[in-house]
Amino acid sequence: MKIVIIVYLFLIFSFYCLFGQSVETLLPQPRCSYERNEYSTNFAIQKNTKILLNSAKPEFFAAYRLNSELRKRNIDTLDIEFWNGNDTLLNGIALGILDSYLNNLLIRIEQKNITVNKYYPGKEGYILDVTPQQIVINGCDSAGLIYGIVTLMQLVINNKSPQIKPCRIVDAPQYPIRWFYYPMNILVPSNTTKAKQIWEEATNYKLNGVNLTDYKFSFISKQPKNYFDSLHSLKDFANHHFLEIIPGVMPFGYSNSILYWDPSLASGLPVYNQKFVIEKDTARLIPYVKGYLTNPGFEVFNGNNFTGFGYIDQPGQLSFVDTVVKHSGKASIRFSNFESVPGYKNARIIHKIVTKPYTLFHASAWVRSENLQYSSAFQITAINSKGRQLCFINLTLPRTTNGWQKYDVTFNSLDSDTLNVYWGVWGATSGSFWLDDLVLEEVPFVNLIRRSGAPLTVSHPIQDVLYKEGVDFDSLYDAKLGAVYSWYGEYDAWHQPPTFRIKSGGRLRNGDTILISYYHTTYIYDGQVMISTTEPKTYEIIEREFKILDSLLKPRTYFMNHDEIRIMNWDWGDQQYGTTPAMLLARNVNKCVDIIKKYNSNASIWVWSDMFDEFHNAKPGNKNYYLVNGELAGVSDSIPKSVGIVNWNHGNNAVQSLTFFENKGFRQITAPYYDTDEQHIRRSKNNAKSISNFDGMMYTTWTNNYSYLKHFGYLAWNHSPFIYHRPLTQIPDSRLINLEYKVSKGIYDSSQIESFMLYYRTSPDNDFSSIDLKQTLNESGVGNYLLKLDSNTYFLEYYFEATNFDGWTTKVPFGDTVYYKLTKEVNSSVRNDVIFATKLSISFEKPNMIKISNFPKDFKDFKIKIFNFLGQQLNFSYEIQENSILSNIIINLNEFTNGVCFLVISDGTMVYFSKALLIK
Repeated sequence: MKIVIIVYLFLIFSFYCLFGQSVETLLPQPRCSYERNEYSTNFAIQKNTKILLNSAKPEFFAAYRLNSELRKRNIDTLDIEFWNGNDTLLNGIALGILDSYLNNLLIRIEQKNITVNKYYPGKEGYILDVTPQQIVINGCDSAGLIYGIVTLMQLVINNKSPQIKPCRIVDAPQYPIRWFYYPMNILVPSNTTKAKQIWEEATNYKLNGVNLTDYKFSFISKQPKNYFDSLHSLKDFANHHFLEIIPGVMPFGYSNSILYWDPSLASGLPVYNQKFVIEKDTARLIPYVKGYLTNPGFEVFNGNNFTGFGYIDQPGQLSFVDTVVKHSGKASIRFSNFESVPGYKNARIIHKIVTKPYTLFHASAWVRSENLQYSSAFQITAINSKGRQLCFINLTLPRTTNGWQKYDVTFNSLDSDTLNVYWGVWGATSGSFWLDDLVLEEVPFVNLIRRSGAPLTVSHPIQDVLYKEGVDFDSLYDAKLGAVYSWYGEYDAWHQPPTFRIKSGGRLRNGDTILISYYHTTYIYDGQVMISTTEPKTYEIIEREFKILDSLLKPRTYFMNHDEIRIMNWDWGDQQYGTTPAMLLARNVNKCVDIIKKYNSNASIWVWSDMFDEFHNAKPGNKNYYLVNGELAGVSDSIPKSVGIVNWNHGNNAVQSLTFFENKGFRQITAPYYDTDEQHIRRSKNNAKSISNFDGMMYTTWTNNYSYLKHFGYLAWNHSPFIYHRPLTQIPDSRLINLEYKVSKGIYDSSQIESFMLYYRTSPDNDFSSIDLKQTLNESGVGNYLLKLDSNTYFLEYYFEATNFDGWTTKVPFGDTVYYKLTKEVNSSVRNDVIFATKLSISFEKPNMIKISNFPKDFKDFKIKIFNFLGQQLNFSYEIQENSILSNIIINLNEFTNGVCFLVISDGTMVYFSKALLIK
C-alpha cells in the first residue's frame, strides 16, 4: 500500500473573474461570501437532480420549501431521496441541520475547512456551499436551513435552464429580532391574501417576526367563524415561512377597541359643582359666566379690526373684514394674503376668559376655505396660564370646503381659572379661509361616563343633602357616548347632551337649585381615547379576550400596546390611590404582565418605549403632558426588567433614550422607518451600535407602506462594509501570497470606508501583524496585495477587517476567532516535513504507517479522526486528553480500503488541521 498526500493546485484568476455579481447583490448581504471561479462549470438544476436528506433525521420541511420555491420559478419539482452511505460521490442538493455528514463534506472541500455547530455560524445561521456536483446547506437550526434556501434561490441564474455559480456563503444574522409591524382587519378575506404576499416578501429578506395587531383582538370573542379561519390560515402561513407572529395586545393609550365593551370605561375628566336650576322637571344649566363672546358673528368692526377679542393675527395684512362672504349677518373674518408676510404664517383669533376650574366647554365655528394650504393644523383649542393645552382634537379643514362647514370641540378647564381660547390655522402658506358665528359656552354632560370610578353626585348648594339617582332623579346616561358607529368604542367631539330629569315623588322640585359633579371623557387628535387603568372591569375584559387569543395562537412573544397614554389620573378611580400617574401606569403594566404569564408562562413580552422613557413622554418635571395629571418620571423603575423595550425615540434624544434603558437593565430593539426612507433605518441602527443588550429592529409604518422592507432587511441582517475575498488553498513554493479582495460600502449605506486592514501570523503561537490596505483599493473598492513570506514559512493564518465612518467593523472570515489558514503541502519524498511552524509534522514510518509528532505543549482536548471520501468516519479515533503527554502518534492504515481518505484533527467544534490522503 502506497500513500500519497494529494496536492491541490489552483490558478489565481483576476479579481474581475474571481467575483461575479451574484454574491454581491444578495439581499440581505451574507456575513461572508465568495465565488469559486476555479470551476469552469456551474451547478445545474436538472430533472434528475435530487434533494438529499439524512434518513436518520430527514428535514422534509426544508425539502418541501425548496421545491415550493422552485415551482414559483417554473422549475420542476425535484425528487427527494436519502443520501446513501454506499454512494461513491454525492450529486444533488443536500440539506441538513447540524449534520455531521454535511460537515464532513464541508471539511473535504478546499478553501477554509469549516463546520457548522450550534454556536457557529450562530442562531439562524447556515453554511451554503456550491460546487458543480453538489450543493450543501447545513443550518444551525431550522430557520438557518430555510434562510440558506432563501439565499440559494437568489443565486439561481436562469429559470429556464437554472444554474448556480460555485460559491461558499457563511451567514448568520447580526440581530436575533428582525420584525415588522403589521396592523390589519383579519375579518376581511382579501386582507389575508394581501398579508401573505407582504409576509412572504418579508421572509425573503430574512425578517423573522410580524407584530400582528387587529382592533378586533380586544373583542375576539365576538368574531364569526370566518375570522378564526383567516387567523388560523395566517398562523399556518407564518409557521411555514418561519415567521413568528407577535400579537399586539392590551392597547392602553389607543384603547377604543377595549371600550367596545363599555364606553364608560374611558378615562375621565372631572366637572365639579356645575350649577343647575330645575325648570319643567328638567335641569337648566346656570353658567359661571353668561356670554363669553360679545362679538361672535364679527358684526362689530372698525376697518379690519374687530371688537370683543383679545388678539387677532395681523389685521389688515393677514386678517380682513369680509362683508361679501359670510355665514350670517353682515360680515365675517377672512384670513388670506399669506405670501405677503414672510416668516409669519399663523392666522388665529385668541380670546381670553376667566372661568371656574373643572368646567366643561363647547367651542365651535363656521368655516369656509378656498385653495388653502397650511403645514400644521386648523384648531379650536384652549391654553391655560401655565401654558398647558387643554384640547387636542384634530379638525380636518379641506383645501376648499365648497361652502360653510361647522366645527365643534369640547374641553375641560381642569385646574385653570384663566384660559386663552383659539380659533384658526397654524402654518398657513397660501389661499384663504373665513370664520363666522363662533360659539364658546359652558355645557353639561357631553360624553358623560358612568362607573364606580367616575361617580355622579347631585347635591344641594347650601345644605348637606345628596340626592339619590332613581329616587330623586332619573338615571342619567349619555346614549351617544362612544357610539359614533353601530358599535361602541368610537367617540365624537360634540353632540347634544342628555337631559337631567327629576322623578315624580322625589325630593327635587321645580325652582330648586342643585350642584352636579360628574366625569366626562374626550378624545385626542383623530379619536384616540384612553381607558381607565384602575377599573376592575378593564382587567376582566382584557383577560377574557386575551385567554382566547392565546389559545388560538400560543405565541412565543407578546407585544403590549402601551403607547401615548394621554389622559390619566383625574377621575376618582385613579385619585383614590393618592399616587402619581407613574405609579398607576406601573401598576397597570404589572397587572398586564401577570395576565400574560398566567396563560403563557414562558412568553417573552415587549412594550413601546415612550411612556417609560425619561427622554420622551416620561420626562422628569413634565406636568403638562397632554391631559395626564402629574409626572410619569420613574415608572421604568417599577416595571419588570424582563419586559423588552421597543424604542421609537427617533429625535435628538435617541441615543440618550437608548442609554437610559440600557442603564436600567432593559433589553431593547428600535422601531425605525416611520414612513421616511432607508436612511432613517440606518440612523436608527447606528444610534444603537454601542448599546448593550440590544436585540434588533422592527420595521414600523403607520401608512401600511412596506416598500422599504427590502432596505430594512438589508440593514437588519448585517452591516456594511462588505468584504469579498476568495481564500487561497496553500502556500506556494515562491512564498509570495497574492491576496485579492473587494470592499464595498453597501447599496443602502452612504458611509465611506475609513480603514481596511490585513492581519496575519506565521505561527499560531504568535500575535497577528497588521498591514493597512486602504490605499490598495481603487475607486470600485477592488485591490490586491502581495504578501511575501520567509522561505521557511509553512503556516499562514490571516483575516481582513474593514471599518466605515459610522464605526461598523466587518471581519472575514466570519467569526471572532475564525481565520483563513494556509499550509505548505507535505512532499512524499521528504520525511518529517514541517506542517506548522509549531513543528507538528507527518512522516512515513513504513509503507502502511503515518507518524504524527512534535505536538505543541498546549495541544489538548483534541481528537484525530479519519474519514472516507463520503465523509464516513473510519475505524480510527485518537483522543488527546487534557493531561496527555504527547510524543508520537502512529496510525496504521493496513485495514483501510484503497481510495481517498481525510485525516482530521479537531476539538469537536473547529477543525485545526485536515489533509486529503490517497491510499494505493
